[in-house]
Amino acid sequence: MLRKLAVIGLLFCSLSFFGQSASMENKKGMKSNFSRAALGAWQQHSLDQVRDYFQYLEMLANETTSDALKAQLKENIYALFNSRNTMVIDITTADKAPVTLEALLTKMDKFNQPLKITLKKKRLSSYFSDDSWMNIYTLEIAVNNNIMVNDVSQKIYFQPQLKDFGGRKKEVWSIQLGEME
Repeated sequence: MLRKLAVIGLLFCSLSFFGQSASMENKKGMKSNFSRAALGAWQQHSLDQVRDYFQYLEMLANETTSDALKAQLKENIYALFNSRNTMVIDITTADKAPVTLEALLTKMDKFNQPLKITLKKKRLSSYFSDDSWMNIYTLEIAVNNNIMVNDVSQKIYFQPQLKDFGGRKKEVWSIQLGEME
């Protein structure tokens, strides 16, 4: 009898630990870790990063920007994105042609025309996947007094990353800009 109780107790404990590890795996998604209000704040922050990206492009296109500053601007832009090969829209043309981020930055480096980019009509998505959402906004792009207006949908990645803080590792969540269409 004692043996049966020990086996049942051991089985119960092992199933209990299995259940806990399964619930830990489910907590990896952003919806499991953040309230809707917190995700809304992160979405607002992602729009700030989108604004930063377009301001960096404006400075990159400015003919008075030094080569050293252009190199720093490119590094700052790459840090905002998920990958250098992320597909973005070519803001120098009216047709929203898709181009890799790296190709656009090379083009912007030689653009040397007055450029003004303004974000208009921002709409935050109410749909969240496990690691991303969509930002939808309208861009007003002025080049040499010609104005182009483009509606843009952009994927925003929101994922945990393991960071090292003085020998201690900690999971922090970060935003990275993704594909545009």
